[in-house]
Parts: sequence; C-alpha cells; structure tokens
Amino acid sequence: MDILKKYAILNIDQFNPLIMFDPKGFGTPNSNRSKVLPNYYVTIPQLINDTHDDPENILDAEGKPLTESINLFKKSVKLLTKKLGRLKYKKNGPIDKISGKKKRYLRAVKNLYINLREQRIEAIEVENIIDNLITDGGFSYKSALLLSVIDNQKYKIRVTVDGMHRILMALLCGVDKVAVQELEEVLPNATQEEIEQIEHDLFDAANARSAKVDTSTQKCNNKKSGNMTEKEKKQDAAFADPRVRICVGTGSGAFGVRRSKTVFVYDGGFEEWWKILGVTSSKYYIGPDNFADIRDVLATIRTGKRCIDVALAYLLHKFDKHQSRQLVQYIKSNSFKNIDSEYWDGGVQHGNGVETVIFRIVSHLNEWYRELQGDNIVSLDTIPFLNIMNPETKSFVVGSLAREIKIESNQAMIEEFFDNYDDVQREENPYQEDFDEINDSLNTGFNTSPIDGKVTF
Repeated sequence: MDILKKYAILNIDQFNPLIMFDPKGFGTPNSNRSKVLPNYYVTIPQLINDTHDDPENILDAEGKPLTESINLFKKSVKLLTKKLGRLKYKKNGPIDKISGKKKRYLRAVKNLYINLREQRIEAIEVENIIDNLITDGGFSYKSALLLSVIDNQKYKIRVTVDGMHRILMALLCGVDKVAVQELEEVLPNATQEEIEQIEHDLFDAANARSAKVDTSTQKCNNKKSGNMTEKEKKQDAAFADPRVRICVGTGSGAFGVRRSKTVFVYDGGFEEWWKILGVTSSKYYIGPDNFADIRDVLATIRTGKRCIDVALAYLLHKFDKHQSRQLVQYIKSNSFKNIDSEYWDGGVQHGNGVETVIFRIVSHLNEWYRELQGDNIVSLDTIPFLNIMNPETKSFVVGSLAREIKIESNQAMIEEFFDNYDDVQREENPYQEDFDEINDSLNTGFNTSPIDGKVTF
C-alpha cells in the first residue's frame, strides 16, 4: 500500500484523521461536527492507513464485526499496488482538466466518506481499475464523470454512493479533488433509520447503473446493511443451521456461519444451496436433516465448486451405502481428478445446472465402476428427473447407463448427430436409428411414479 500512501500524501505527519475513536467504537464530536459520527463511516485514506477504529468494533446491522470485509479490502489494495508497481501512468495529478467547473462541485478526496455497511469493500475490482488506468494513462476527469454523494448535514460529512473505485484511482494518481454531484441531503434532525434508508435506496440505484453486481455480493451487502429480504433471511438461517453450517459469499456479510467455522465455503451459489436445503419443490431437494446425515462424508470429497458439491450431496443422499462408498472412491481417484473441473459444471443446460452435473457424475461413476467390476452401479431409476432434460442429455445418460456405451464414443456420436440434425434429412443420418431407439427407451421404457418420483420399468 506504499504507493497509495505516497501519492495520496497520507503519511501520519501529513494526514490527521478528522475523527478520534473511543473504546466503544463511536467517533467523538469535534469542532467540525455537531453529532457523534458512527464508526462505520470512514474515508478511503483512513481504510488504507488503518486510522479508523478497531475493525472488531465496527459492526454491521446485525451487530457482527466487519473485520473480514475490511481485511479483504486491504488484501485487494495490496494486490492492486503490486500489479501497478511496474506500469507507467501519470502519478502526479490528473491527465486532463475538469470541464464545466462552475457547474460542478469539487471535493477533496480525503474528505469523502463511505458507509462500510453499504459499500462493497470486499469486492474491489482490481483488474478493472488497472485497465482504466492503462487505457487513460492516469486519472481522467472525463472518464470518471461525477461521483454521486449524499450531503449528510447531521454529521457534516459527504458520503459517496458510487465512487469508491474512482477515489482509489484518484489516490493512485495523486489527484486531490474529484467532481461530485449531490443526489440527496440528510437533515440535521434525521433519525439513523431514515439515514440508512436514504443511503440504501441510493446505493441500490447507483449499483443498477454502474458495474454489474453479482447476486452473491448484493445479497451479502443486503445482510451487512440490514436490508435482507424475507427470502434472504431464510437463506441465511438455512446456511447457519447447526445441521448444515455452510458459508456462502465473501466478506463480513456472508450468509450462514463464519468461514473459520466450516469447511463448506463458497463465494457464491445461493440458489443451488438454497434449493437443496430449503426449496421442497426442487428436483434435488434433500433438506437439513438429510444433509446432516451425509455432511461428514461430503466434507471428505467436497470440491469447493458449488454445483459439483450440491450434486454430490444429492447423490450421497440418494445412493445406498455401497453406491456411496464407491462414489467416494471415485471422487478420490485419478479418474475423476484427471478430468478438468470445468467439464463438470461447464456448458450446462440452462436452468438445470446442478441436474446436468448430477447426470455427468453418475455416467462417469458408472463407467469407472463397470471397468473395475464388470457391472453397472447406477441405473436410470437413480435419477428420476431425466425427462426434464434436453435431448442431448437424455441420449447421453441413456447411452452411458442403459446401453453401456463408452462415454467418449457416446459423446462423439451425440455431437455428430446433433451437429448434422438441421443439415441432413433425418432418414439420411447414420445415427438416427440409434437415437430413435434411445428416445423410445427413455420415453416408453420407464415411467415416473406420481407418488415418490421414482422411475419404474
């Protein structure tokens, strides 16, 4: 972070924090402020220089420390400065002049605050900052446009809504002031609840028009700021369930348990885990009780990729003891490890990602077992929802499981058939007879029981 300290003129001799913090974690009044400033309002220079309150004292809306989010911010800044160390860009001021100065407010970078409960400090887009600096050759007022701020008259501060990344770029380039527009003001008599609502609404609006925010980051931000939907509250509770103990998301707002308290840690994947744990209508739902039964075994073969692990959880629940033991052996074998991990959850059927992974795993597991033991270990009744899948997946699974076609040959045949399907008359396709037989076996060879969803022949 030395480069940021250097060009932002943030060493301790030159930079005096405006807020002094007491042991309770709240700022104390000074000549510039009429009210006590909550300690989750900080400037970017304070974050960089560790001149804010102890992270353990800075709490989210649920009263939990924001330590992890702050640490992730510092990690991103360290990575950013390392990557920029050898790059050439203007570091002693902006590359252009601000236009329309009279119509814009210029504010000192060191005096612009962020709300740690609202801002995505754990999701700094390092590569995007680097690309912008390389493209422009430094900080450009023209490219940066206007930062949106809230004029908080209660605390006599200005809080940036969407300017965190641009402030970082300004500091990297030795820029003292940035152009802002004031979207909203907070009156001196506003309650904290009113302030938080104003900020959250504007942050949501700003995120909608700025860089795309992934679902997991948005959900974590909602938790951190105390703005979870009812569904998000249920998801958080499901992942934190003592029978489950899953951490989903990054930073201090992650759903479920703390990362240090579990081996099941995922940066995203709310919906996949939610469907297996909390959505009874899901095709691969097993619920918390059943998850508890397979949890310890799953911990020994987890891959860290959400769709794969969810698929494995479903299969461990669905399989009998012998099948489960063989699944564990297969996942630990070189036969599984030598397959690129991107294969399992890449190019999945839209809307049926986990289902696709399930079918791929059972097909490969069955071939692996058949080569070792000369017999099948998985049959079509293990996966009762095959009928919802597209023709390619149906053909692949039936060919691999029911017809015992080697996966490599089976996949090649399927790809050739469907590649030629639109270009060649069906009766001319050499594989049509094979596919007709597969489809007939799939559509008429078994039926799904309306009671338990199992497949019967």
